[in-house]
Amino acid sequence: MSVGSIVSTGPAIPLLFSNGSDANPSFGNDNPGNGGHITLNLSAAGLTIGSAGDLANIEANGGLFATDSIAGGNGGTIDITATGDVILNDGNITATSGAIPFGGPATLGDGGTVNITTSGAITVNSTVEVSSDDVESNPARVSAKGGKY
Repeated sequence: MSVGSIVSTGPAIPLLFSNGSDANPSFGNDNPGNGGHITLNLSAAGLTIGSAGDLANIEANGGLFATDSIAGGNGGTIDITATGDVILNDGNITATSGAIPFGGPATLGDGGTVNITTSGAITVNSTVEVSSDDVESNPARVSAKGGKY
């Protein structure tokens, strides 16, 4: 998306996402989809991500694995180019691997990539996640290889 700026108002701030589809035994070999590619080009402004910002969160995560999945679920790519400041207050940017359910396969899915380019400042007061190691949750996101930020 190439625009001058993104402006949101109201009680609900939108989430921008391009997550991979969850594994489905009706399609192929029951592997999840990879996260998508989100590109934001802001030619006249910056971007604030959070509950009082332009977007609540940005996600490009791999889809949910099935217990018999053997591949897929890689994190996607998020590219942000802005002329003003890029600020993460309490909103997150995630481009990590898909979640693996309890009893599911070994670690699968590579981490994703987040690129932020601006002539202004980059302020991060929340999370930018490109690789996961969530061993405590179910389902758990555990990346086979790290991502890039």
